[in-house]
Amino acid sequence: MRSRHLLWPVALCAVLIACTGAPDRPQPSLPTIAHTPSAAAACAHPTATATTGQQIGEGSPNAPTIGPLSFHPYPYQPGFVTKMIIHPVQDQPQTIVLTGQRCSDRRPLRFWYGRNELPPDPPLSEEQLQSLGDLAQSLPPTTANADHGGYVLFSGPGQWEITVRQDGTNIGVLLVTVAQQ
Repeated sequence: MRSRHLLWPVALCAVLIACTGAPDRPQPSLPTIAHTPSAAAACAHPTATATTGQQIGEGSPNAPTIGPLSFHPYPYQPGFVTKMIIHPVQDQPQTIVLTGQRCSDRRPLRFWYGRNELPPDPPLSEEQLQSLGDLAQSLPPTTANADHGGYVLFSGPGQWEITVRQDGTNIGVLLVTVAQQ
């Protein structure tokens, strides 16, 4: 009887390993904010919208604006990073953090701001556009009209959301329609 009591922990471990896979198999990461229902709702209910098919000049009253920032994407070309000027329309006294994803499949969006070097020479593969740059982009405090210059690494056409946060609070979502020219 005592041997049965000693074997149940071994049997339980064997069942857990069989159900979850081998210990050396990569385990899925914990869900991120990008996989929450509120993220899906953001694509359907953005704060502002932009398109890579129509450039809007800095200072334009029609520029998509969230908090102190207006957004100015340039035309999209497959295999190239997309320039996007982020223009403070008023003083930006706190750091703002950008994150993003494609609405259709939640593919993370990557950013290339605040770097001393340019992105690699194009054309870039879809895999490169999905791995270069930063998943979260911090924009340091600045004064009005002192632009944040950089690039967004859209890995393909479609609708992409950029979530804008300040002090950990979501202040808005920019929905960018990325269209080939």
